[in-house]
Amino acid sequence: ALQAIAVAGSCTAGALAAISPRIEEVQETLSALEEAGFVDSSSGTIRLSHALFGHIVLESAPTGAVAQLHALAADALEDSPRELELRAYHAVRGRPDFEAFMLVETSAQLRASRGDQDGAIRALSDGFAASRQQAARGDTDFASSAWIILGRKLGEALVEAGQLDQAYGVLSEVVPSLDKG
Repeated sequence: ALQAIAVAGSCTAGALAAISPRIEEVQETLSALEEAGFVDSSSGTIRLSHALFGHIVLESAPTGAVAQLHALAADALEDSPRELELRAYHAVRGRPDFEAFMLVETSAQLRASRGDQDGAIRALSDGFAASRQQAARGDTDFASSAWIILGRKLGEALVEAGQLDQAYGVLSEVVPSLDKG
C-alpha cells in the first residue's frame, strides 16, 4: 500500500485503486497506516504524511514492483490528455519503450512552450537516463536512437539554459566526435 501511495503521490482512492495490483489489501491497510501516522487521507485525498516515507519505501522496494506501479499509473492516465506530463513521468519509469520516449519528448515541448525550461530539462533528463539504461542493457533497437535523440535535445535545452558544462557532458556522450576535438 505504501509503495502504491509513494508512486501515485497525492491521489484519490479511485486513482490508487487504478494502480494497485491488490486494491483489497490497500483498502484494508489505509486506516492502519493513517492511525500509525504514515498516511493522511483528509478531504478525499490520500497522501503520505512525510515525503521521507515515500523515499524510504521506494528505495527499499524491489525495482520490478516499483516499475510495475509506474506502468499501471501511466496506463491509468492514458485517456486523460491533460495529464500527459504525469503520464510521461510514470511511463518512462515503468515501461521505457518507444511510446514512453515520445511522451517524454512531448512533455518537454509542452513545458518549454510554457516557459518552464527547468521542467523541460528534467523531463528530457528522465528520458535520456532511461534510454541510456535500455541501450546499455541492449534491450531494444530504438533505445540507442532514443538515447541519441533525447541526448541531443537535452544538450540543446541545457545550452539554452546557460548550463554549458552539463550540455557538453551530455552531448559528448551522444556525439562521439566531441571527445576527439
